[in-house]
Amino acid sequence: MADYKIIDADYYKAEHIDDIITVLENYKTGEMGDGVPYTEVEKARLRTQFLVHPNVMVFLLYTKSGEIAGGAVCFKSFSTFNTDNIINIHDLCVIDKFRGRGYGRALTEYIVQKGKDQLCSRLTLEVREDNGIAQDLYKKFGFDDMAPKMHFWRKKLHHD
Repeated sequence: MADYKIIDADYYKAEHIDDIITVLENYKTGEMGDGVPYTEVEKARLRTQFLVHPNVMVFLLYTKSGEIAGGAVCFKSFSTFNTDNIINIHDLCVIDKFRGRGYGRALTEYIVQKGKDQLCSRLTLEVREDNGIAQDLYKKFGFDDMAPKMHFWRKKLHHD
């Protein structure tokens, strides 16, 4: 029997939203993030967006004792090339003290199965070049660089 439980978040349950914010903030303030915790305004914005965004999918991983240990934020989209649904893994995080227990693998496996269940043609994600642990995990599930190689670009349109 697994020592964890993964659930689909209920966006109307404050504890589920608080739990994914806890997971995201652990990532955001860590070495792979920007080192800056969310402000209360940003947390409120996240709570609202999880409720109203039509394509968001949030998955939460809890230990057997009920402690939040990890989670993922994904977005369901549509591929005009494949004319089919896709899921983008936007954030997949395991809280520091729970790393090395296979929880990242479990979350990835859960999302892969969700994609299959929802008849998606593919899953996409971005992973930092210096995050070898995550890259190794994703490769075990068949993820790899796209061919031709794509670049992840951005233009900031930040609001304060």
